[in-house]
Amino acid sequence: MRRWEGWTRSGRDATFFEWAGERPVAEFRGRVVRGPTAIHRIAAFQTLHLAAFEAVRAAIPTGDLRPVRWFDGRAVVFVAAMRHEDVTASYDGGEPYIAPPYGEVSVGVIVSRRPAPRGLPVFGRSVRGFVLQMPVTTAIAAESGRLLLGYPKFVSDMDFVEEPARRSLTVSESGREILTVRVMPSGRVTTNRAPVIMYSVLDGQLLESAVRFFGHRQTMIGSASGHLAFGDHPVADELRGLRIDTTPIMAASYLDARMLFGAGIPVGTGHPYRGYVGQEPERGRYTVAYPDTPPLDLYTVPLDMQSPMHGPA
Repeated sequence: MRRWEGWTRSGRDATFFEWAGERPVAEFRGRVVRGPTAIHRIAAFQTLHLAAFEAVRAAIPTGDLRPVRWFDGRAVVFVAAMRHEDVTASYDGGEPYIAPPYGEVSVGVIVSRRPAPRGLPVFGRSVRGFVLQMPVTTAIAAESGRLLLGYPKFVSDMDFVEEPARRSLTVSESGREILTVRVMPSGRVTTNRAPVIMYSVLDGQLLESAVRFFGHRQTMIGSASGHLAFGDHPVADELRGLRIDTTPIMAASYLDARMLFGAGIPVGTGHPYRGYVGQEPERGRYTVAYPDTPPLDLYTVPLDMQSPMHGPA
């Protein structure tokens, strides 16, 4: 039994943060940090799009994964936008490690390790994806993701918009837009406990990372559920080359979520995959705009609102 299956199948929400699997350990910025990593508060939304199968298959740096085909034969690409708060792990001595909040976008391909029927894995209990690009808003998040799991992270600017009937994100770097993704939330709210299985390549090994997940979401079907647009950035050009439809086949809006993840398990081999290499400032712009408010800078906290734990932003 995989280490995440027992928890999910029994639905033991009270033991969500109990971890019996392998714990990643790495020296990071002069100190040893030990997992698992917990993200206690997440605001997220996601879209699924169809793309050219052969182009997508060529973008995956391993023969041990297969892009899942949609019913018409095309590949399925996901764009997941997330705002992470209260991110914790621990130092080797046991004291808590607290990472700054950050934004993240995961652009990847729904995959399988074995032949799969067309379309059905998209509706499966656990989504499996290979990450093609993963912009984030802090160098800490970028460095740790690359070091521990080989995720193709780089530092970017992110501007979120949160409204009851529209959620969107624009990702850019040095004034050049990478992408804008939007969802239109609607429908009933359901509980989602399915683990997320992600793949990446690190030091020539294909790693499988199981992410425990708990959240409440709305699921929207069809082209009216969202939209995706690309800008004039090199990453946008790369993604545009996959011939990704700008309208989604499906979208999801999460009212709340939390995640827990540990070490990646080697399950195959792969070619070196770094993704985009940017300028890597210590952090990018990170804003969110609500109705009738200007964009709020999430890295600028008024002095009278700062907690003693975090200190000046």
